[in-house]
Amino acid sequence: MANLTLTIGGRPLKIQCSDNNVEAVKEIASTISKLIEDEKKENVPFLTSTLIAYLKSMEDVLKKEKILQDSLNKKLFYESRIQELQNENHNLKSDIEQIFKKLNDNIIVE
Repeated sequence: MANLTLTIGGRPLKIQCSDNNVEAVKEIASTISKLIEDEKKENVPFLTSTLIAYLKSMEDVLKKEKILQDSLNKKLFYESRIQELQNENHNLKSDIEQIFKKLNDNIIVE
């Protein structure tokens, strides 16, 4: 997964894409940037501001997705760790029960 920082419309934008699509993403970014520059020259800011807002919202969505993915990974890690501790607790209880059983079997009642 490639992490690119491209300048579109004079603003830096972080983009993730597959390694196979790096050149295509750069080309699209360049085309969009040229479109924005042309719009500025012709004094048509609506398309430019809409496009920039869209790109910014997509960047925000990617950030939120990353936060959610990180949270999910942590949740899965902790669930796995809890299961390990529960298994360990069960094994320790079993060991203690066996020790008590052996002690009881070896105690001589007078």
